[in-house]
Amino acid sequence: MFLDKKILLTKLSVGLFITVGFSQDLRSGEISVSQPSTTNPFYHAATITIHYDSVALINRPTLLLNWGDGTIDTLPRIINHTCALYGTGILRSMSGGFHTYSNYGSYVISCLDSFLVPDITNISNSGNEKLRLEAYLVINPTYGYNSSPVFTYCQEVSINCCPLWIYNPIAVDSDGDSLSYELVPWYTSNYSFIPALSVNSVTGDLIMSPTSVGKFAIGYQVKEWRNIANQIYHIGTTTRQMLVNFVSLTSVNDIEMSDTNVQIYPNPASDNLTIEIFSSSEKKELTIYNTLGEKILSESFSGQNHSVNVSAFANGIYFYEVWEKLNLIAKGKIMIE
Repeated sequence: MFLDKKILLTKLSVGLFITVGFSQDLRSGEISVSQPSTTNPFYHAATITIHYDSVALINRPTLLLNWGDGTIDTLPRIINHTCALYGTGILRSMSGGFHTYSNYGSYVISCLDSFLVPDITNISNSGNEKLRLEAYLVINPTYGYNSSPVFTYCQEVSINCCPLWIYNPIAVDSDGDSLSYELVPWYTSNYSFIPALSVNSVTGDLIMSPTSVGKFAIGYQVKEWRNIANQIYHIGTTTRQMLVNFVSLTSVNDIEMSDTNVQIYPNPASDNLTIEIFSSSEKKELTIYNTLGEKILSESFSGQNHSVNVSAFANGIYFYEVWEKLNLIAKGKIMIE
């Protein structure tokens, strides 16, 4: 994803860029890279996305983009409000630039900005740490053209959560490359991994059992792999730095959330679990997780009734979700005995 030059100029001309300054207001962000030309393999575009605590915004109209070859561009901060998850006082800027490299090679594209918001649980003295974003770019004639994966979902910012938080931003690669996922530290001097957090390296599901409220920094890295003549090559890396604020925790006994037209029974179950959907025949997706956050079952179904055999499940507590298209319509816990 990148910003067209005409869009940049139009937004600048009407004064829609952020006027913010030296402050502890930065929350998270990412850098994405693309190739807008099909004839010049060295011409690339990059977009820097940054999230801000709008309460702290003061005068800081530009940022610096380091292309990794000694070239540094000054870009305007352009406010973008298109993210559906916002409305919580968080602002987002998207700053786009274009660059032509002089040769093939590997490059780390980066942006070092002002200071993070204070009181991040797993970054001590976070208000004294700067936000650094990076993307890894490989230009190689063997690999061909490549663009970063694009995230379907915006960053989550504030969550009333459960004993088990499961989230996936859904990275989509337009080039059809294979993707793998891992947790990485933020580019700060005192980052600590969250013990209760894991990621599925194949699906990209983030799974966490939060034990306290607060702001948690998560480094979510997506690597691109391309199969060329039966050889697998690492051709790019995108890192989304996320800041998730758990504002309240829900106990296991209070986890239920359901559309009034969805029923799951019996509970406890021993042999078969039945799902009834009273108002829709759209395709649904049922997912069941154990208490470690591991996906035990995932099934698609249509119609208003679906039965699942759970006789092979070990006795204990499990969590379920029912999705319809991109909407979570029911979730809760089930007991197998």
